[in-house]
Amino acid sequence: MRVDTSTPAARAQYDVNVAFALGYKARCRARTGRRRVLVTGFGRFLDNPTNATGKIVSTLVPAARYPETTPPEKGMVDLPEPQTSVARGTLTLPHAGEVDVCAMVLPVYWDLAAVLAIKEIDAFGPELVVM
Repeated sequence: MRVDTSTPAARAQYDVNVAFALGYKARCRARTGRRRVLVTGFGRFLDNPTNATGKIVSTLVPAARYPETTPPEKGMVDLPEPQTSVARGTLTLPHAGEVDVCAMVLPVYWDLAAVLAIKEIDAFGPELVVM
């Protein structure tokens, strides 16, 4: 993967993303003996406000609300925190019973999204990850 830092705006975005990733604390913890699944989707892509993957995740676990954000002015930093939504829920599945789900709607920055997902995987210990 190659991250663009060739312009001042691209470098500023990278720096904000790194700071957010470093400071991010996992929000899902394994609290029960139930099976665990982590599911991810994405929020807004550039100026397209709707991303079906994020909407699906929010429908699966409504507490992981879909972040309704607007893109910044050209050349400005696109803050990742408002684009991130993470919540835990429990679903009852046929033939499997209750399953704890960590639902993540992530900002569309591939390097940042990976770090956030890895932090949740480490804390939640899912048996299945659906991305």
